[in-house]
Amino acid sequence: MILHSLKLFAGFSLIHFCIMKWQIISSLQQFLFRSRRAEALQIIKQQRFLLHQGLETTAEIMETMLTDEQIGSLLPVRLWIKMRNVDGSFIYLHTHSMIMMKHIPEKGETVHIKYLPGNLSNILILT
Repeated sequence: MILHSLKLFAGFSLIHFCIMKWQIISSLQQFLFRSRRAEALQIIKQQRFLLHQGLETTAEIMETMLTDEQIGSLLPVRLWIKMRNVDGSFIYLHTHSMIMMKHIPEKGETVHIKYLPGNLSNILILT
């Protein structure tokens, strides 16, 4: 009888442990989802600001790398570009942008972009 009670207690503890583990994993997933969503909204706000306030120029795509999961119809990408400066000189830089899947630029392609001179970490690719 005592052995049966110990087995029952051990089984209950295992079930309780599994439930607790599932709750912790579920909480972490919710936190990460909210964090990604907040980050995505911030990126979209930056893109909107660039659209209205950014300076327009051209850039040659040196390399394109997908960085994250798709956010709506947009894909976050990391770009290595050769950007034409306002004075006509060129700047090589790594930057980020959100681009629709069908508009992801390829290596060697020249694109029109908008950027802020004081913050080259994010650009907006005009299509």
